[in-house]
Amino acid sequence: MENNNSEDNPKRTEERRERRYQCRFCNYSTDGCGNFKRHERIHTGERPYSCFYCSKSFASSTNLKTHVRLHTGEKPYACSYCPYTANEKASVKSHIFSRHMNQSKTL
Repeated sequence: MENNNSEDNPKRTEERRERRYQCRFCNYSTDGCGNFKRHERIHTGERPYSCFYCSKSFASSTNLKTHVRLHTGEKPYACSYCPYTANEKASVKSHIFSRHMNQSKTL
């Protein structure tokens, strides 16, 4: 049986380092088409994802999804110490750090 683990197979590791997509505006390169498209939008200003509620546009679907939560009130991320909830994971992390830093539970 062939070993496909890149750590044990030097040829596979070398293949992995090759980047198929090179940005035409800067030195960024990647082997992922999605990463490449998202990156090039930084340079082109393209914003193909629009909010259904207010028409604000975004370069990534993830940013649109987070934005839509502002309209819907969805807050899927919760603090493990108190009732605080937020629409972004980073907001909960910041909340925990600033409000519950000295609590015994592992952050």
